[in-house]
Amino acid sequence: MSKMTDKLGGAMRNSLGVGTPAAAEAQAAPPAGNSLYAGTRAIAEARSIPVDRIAPDPDQPRQQFDSEALAELGLSMKRRGQLQPIRVREDKEHDRFIVVAGERRWRAAKMMEIPALDCVIVKRAMTDSEKLTLQLIENCVREDLKPIEQAHAFKALMDREGWTAEQVAKELNLSPQTVGRALALLGLPGPVQELVETGSLPPSTAAELRSIGDPAKQVEVATAIVRDGKNRDQALAEIRAHAPRRRAAPAQCAYDVAGGQVIVKGRGPCQDPAAKIRALREALEQAEAEGRDRGRREVA
Repeated sequence: MSKMTDKLGGAMRNSLGVGTPAAAEAQAAPPAGNSLYAGTRAIAEARSIPVDRIAPDPDQPRQQFDSEALAELGLSMKRRGQLQPIRVREDKEHDRFIVVAGERRWRAAKMMEIPALDCVIVKRAMTDSEKLTLQLIENCVREDLKPIEQAHAFKALMDREGWTAEQVAKELNLSPQTVGRALALLGLPGPVQELVETGSLPPSTAAELRSIGDPAKQVEVATAIVRDGKNRDQALAEIRAHAPRRRAAPAQCAYDVAGGQVIVKGRGPCQDPAAKIRALREALEQAEAEGRDRGRREVA
């Protein structure tokens, strides 16, 4: 399977700040007779587009934006200029452009009344999965998504692409544990997810609540952990105290069938009478099977 990151190519590299550093450079033609530009080529169409002609993508995985962080970003853009272009696609039906990557910069510009943004226009058609992957990667690299938002984005990728959690981790260059913990949050009750969203309960601790099983008990334990201000070790101890105890594996005894005798041997767990009986039954089955084999050989 071709990697999603290979499909996105330069679009992804630019969104992460490792491609063309300014919109103007992406479109500028090489000056005549200037050998400096020999072997180079324009890689995208770039334009300065009025902010009010740009709209956010309704499928953007990030649903919440920190107003204070946006204001700081907007002030930085006003003072130092826009360091990286955002990426947009055409929406000819509504005579506008839709953000593909860079919605935080667009929101910051709108908040600070910056009139226009440098934009690289993505001309080729992009699948929903390609757009989601690009937006997710940009958000994860530049500013972490809220845990539940990130989990929903991972799940959306899995549903659209038919990927496993391991494939999502590989495509996004994340550890399988990171993706697994995020997805575990989606199986928790709403009140627990809200505690994670507000930052009251660490995502890693919340994921451990899955071991309890009972949703009502999960809410009860999560609420107690937050209320009592327990640290991670204390929280894990609380969770383990409410998790169903695993049954110990049945004791095993070794046996030997030889010379018409059955010898059951072993120490420790083998002192359990039930383990001895199981070993005797297994020895009996073995002896019966060997007897049947001998009978068939003698008849033959």
